[in-house]
Amino acid sequence: MRLSAAGQTWNARAADDLSFQASTRGGRIMDHVLANKAVFKESTDAFGNAAILSGAILAGTAGRNTAADEIGAGLLVAGLVGKLVSAAATPAADTRAWDNLPNLIGFAALRLPPGEHKLTAQFLDAAGNVTLSRDATFAIAANARDTVLFFSDKP
Repeated sequence: MRLSAAGQTWNARAADDLSFQASTRGGRIMDHVLANKAVFKESTDAFGNAAILSGAILAGTAGRNTAADEIGAGLLVAGLVGKLVSAAATPAADTRAWDNLPNLIGFAALRLPPGEHKLTAQFLDAAGNVTLSRDATFAIAANARDTVLFFSDKP
């Protein structure tokens, strides 16, 4: 972004890329947690299917009150627990959105004398071409320590 006021021009370099942060969530650890939750969900579901099938086969082929019946019943219960655990796991993505968030954030510290000023903020593309220009008129009081202005490439 290029800023112009009081016959001076400043370049405000991007301090952070919010598009990267929003699309990748900053490469944060939570991405790995969500991926591992998906693997956990699939694994517990597959275990549940295998245990239920094995338990049903063992319980169906054995006679009354045998060890195979008990093992089969145990596998059926373990399979149902595995299916419940799998159903409870939610590896969903974070779908929150902020539609008017600016693409890049840049900061600039300007020294201007007290009084009224017109400032022009020009948003530049990667080649340095102006893609958008915004003007603002503001006043700096004689005893003001800081005056903060915010410009966005979003309406």
